[in-house]
Amino acid sequence: MLRRKRKLKQKVKRLSSNKARRILRIHRLKRRIFANHRIGFMMWQQ
Repeated sequence: MLRRKRKLKQKVKRLSSNKARRILRIHRLKRRIFANHRIGFMMWQQ
């Protein structure tokens, strides 16, 4: 019983870390796109 519980916990932890990694990757991509847009907009304004 204890062994099973521990295994389940590890599985959940791994799943949550994968989800967090995916969210981080999406957030980074969005930030990069936003920064590029801002640079382009500033150049266009001048």
